[in-house]
Amino acid sequence: MRRYFWIVAIAACQWSCSHKDAQEALPNQASRMIIGHVFDKNSGKPVENACISLRADPLHQAKRSLSGMTAKTDSDGRFALKRPYTQKTHVRSILTIRHDVHAGKEVKVEWHDNTSIDLAPIMLPKGCMVSGRVIDLKGRPSWFDDVVLKKTPVDVTSRVTDISEVVMVTRSEGKYATRYPLSSGVWSIEIVSDLHNRRLTVQNGERVVIPVNTRSLRHDVVVDSVGN
Repeated sequence: MRRYFWIVAIAACQWSCSHKDAQEALPNQASRMIIGHVFDKNSGKPVENACISLRADPLHQAKRSLSGMTAKTDSDGRFALKRPYTQKTHVRSILTIRHDVHAGKEVKVEWHDNTSIDLAPIMLPKGCMVSGRVIDLKGRPSWFDDVVLKKTPVDVTSRVTDISEVVMVTRSEGKYATRYPLSSGVWSIEIVSDLHNRRLTVQNGERVVIPVNTRSLRHDVVVDSVGN
């Protein structure tokens, strides 16, 4: 616990120093920017090349779409997104952070017109890549189906939460794989057949259990029948 406290303290110090640089680099846009910093949860080191995207909160939709707002973190773990103009004086949005090694996070962001947004340090744990096959009871592969992984959030009221839903498509031989690592915990799995326009009943493998500190995991799924 004490070690984690010092990691957060060091990350906060790095964030404070680099925030000044970010404001100096963007003097004319500071009031219209969303600025944040991403760090490794265990080491406290900056996370470079994390993918940042912004979308509107579906429960508080802005009149203008926020889709397409993206950025990447630099060598200091810093990112800056130009905040879009909306006619609403109060906007709620979701910031998504993904990385090739770390498990992703979602951050609730709110703003008012003409106010700058300076986010607290975002800490990412190492994540786990999940891959496997989807076959039916006769061993036939399921192609071009949606593999939906869902995780129940621990605290839905928290400002920062794990990414809780991932959708993939099975390829040849029924293979699927996550594009980005997932957080540890229990994930439910659903298979939706676009070809047959129905949800396939999972006979085996309806839950994916990802242990802490696991970097890759194979998880095969057996469904009732891909031919009916």
